[in-house]
Amino acid sequence: MKRFSNRTILSAAVIVLTPQFALADDTATGDEIRTYLSGNTLQGSTGTDPFAEYYDPDGTIRGNGYTAKWKVEGDSGCMDYGKGFDCWSAILSGEGSIWIKEGAADAAGMMRTGNPNNF
Repeated sequence: MKRFSNRTILSAAVIVLTPQFALADDTATGDEIRTYLSGNTLQGSTGTDPFAEYYDPDGTIRGNGYTAKWKVEGDSGCMDYGKGFDCWSAILSGEGSIWIKEGAADAAGMMRTGNPNNF
């Protein structure tokens, strides 16, 4: 997998809402996504909407005032916020990540070890 600097990952927030582009060759495996999320907090943005979520190893997502579910299917991270699972592939580099849906960047985030927000 190609590695990107954290500066590149953070710059991805700018391209989150841009047209589709080819990213498939750089995406993480399911095992890499599981390792990245499990027991950690992802903080980021889906364009203008910031988020912070703790991904419990038991498959529960905990955010500020809500819970959801997560799992890995194939090489995608899948989340269910109450309307069924949606899945994203990911480009991971160190603490940074870009989450891809239907060939386009959909979110960008940084991983924080553990549950520092006590969700």
